[in-house]
Amino acid sequence: MFFDLEDTKGERFYSLGAPCGGWSVGDWKGRTFINFDGWNDISVDLPIKYESGFYGPPECGGTHTGGDGVVDYPILFKRLVVELRDRVVHLTDPIEVSDKSIRLRDLSVGHEG
Repeated sequence: MFFDLEDTKGERFYSLGAPCGGWSVGDWKGRTFINFDGWNDISVDLPIKYESGFYGPPECGGTHTGGDGVVDYPILFKRLVVELRDRVVHLTDPIEVSDKSIRLRDLSVGHEG
């Protein structure tokens, strides 16, 4: 899953696409992967800019456009993109996913201060 946020000054923040050593690493820890059956909580840290000028969270996961890289609250949740695989590996065989539906509930954006 990928998200797109807009802060009060119109700056956009995306949860993917940040270069880190020449690579677009996105969510390399897989915290937003839908690799489970049933209901599950998925949580993503919002981007922050440290006094040093470096961006966080330290996974180099997000990028921004149109501003200074500092999230100015309140923020607007613009878009959520859910990407699904059409096949999964079962032991050693790729099998087609029979149910390609995803149900989302109780979406929210916030931050711990």
